[in-house]
Amino acid sequence: MSKRLLAFVLAAGLLLFLWIARGLGTREERRTASAPSSTSPTLTEPAPAAKVPEESILPRATQPELDQPSGAAARNEATPAPGGVLLAGRIVDESSSPVAGVGIWAISHPPDSYGHAEGIAREDGTFRLDGLAPGEAELSVFGRGFERLSKDLGLLEEGQRVEGIEIVVRPNRRVIAEGIVRRSDGTPVNEAFVVIGDEEAHAFGFSDAAGRFRIQGVPLGSVTVSAQGESLVCEEDVSVQVIAGGTQEVELVLVAATETSVRILDEGGEPVQAEVEILYPDGSRHTIAARASNVHAFMLLRPGTYTLRATRAGKTAEATVELKGEPEREIVLRFE
Repeated sequence: MSKRLLAFVLAAGLLLFLWIARGLGTREERRTASAPSSTSPTLTEPAPAAKVPEESILPRATQPELDQPSGAAARNEATPAPGGVLLAGRIVDESSSPVAGVGIWAISHPPDSYGHAEGIAREDGTFRLDGLAPGEAELSVFGRGFERLSKDLGLLEEGQRVEGIEIVVRPNRRVIAEGIVRRSDGTPVNEAFVVIGDEEAHAFGFSDAAGRFRIQGVPLGSVTVSAQGESLVCEEDVSVQVIAGGTQEVELVLVAATETSVRILDEGGEPVQAEVEILYPDGSRHTIAARASNVHAFMLLRPGTYTLRATRAGKTAEATVELKGEPEREIVLRFE
């Protein structure tokens, strides 16, 4: 073979090699570009990133951006936390069919802190949240086209596994509630937090400078409307009957409230943990389980007569107090 022929063969071979390599690279780029991201969420109704509206189930300071989740939320994982509580369950509709893509938001209130975990329901409606801090907890569910729901989980302990949770979501029929929040002297209340709903579902919003509020997604049927402002609570909650296709007008009156706390002591005057029950002026009752701290806060209570009872090891400490709208009040329950 001549040198000229040998050079031609080598050049042709090099060109063939470069052509094949280029073709393989192009196919790899196309394959990579078309492959779905491993962290992309699977949603039944994808939407551009947007904050949850103010008329949401969560207080303004804690609203998550879950309309278009990313990161841990997109992978249906909780915000990392050491240890903590596991929550797992399933979201279904009224026909027991799984509902995918709705947001799940859990909050807890350990002593002197705050914890949360969030996720998205999978295609089969299941969800799993890890790492929620122990404490009094609540689970909230919200998704486009459904009423926003919440479920009280009670007091959760470190390492506890709460599984088999089933939450039934209902179509949002877009009923609207409108109204005004004012003081007893007629002065409008700005930035009042208004809640309307029943034991299974509720929606909320805030009043404007004129005291007006407008809330969408109100559940149907018999519901209760209440409001709270800075050191103000409803003089009396309002019960209304909500029907589909209408707008419900509500007027709420707020009065001065007392920020109340209860401190529990044993026979020797030392702090002690105990379960506390509060009897409200209207006869209703509420029980709070024993906490790591010996102090129980009931937040804002309207004027009236209350009975508080602490129970521990078969013993009871009780006190009846009358609140008159004073800014703060500490009640001491001591076992004898």
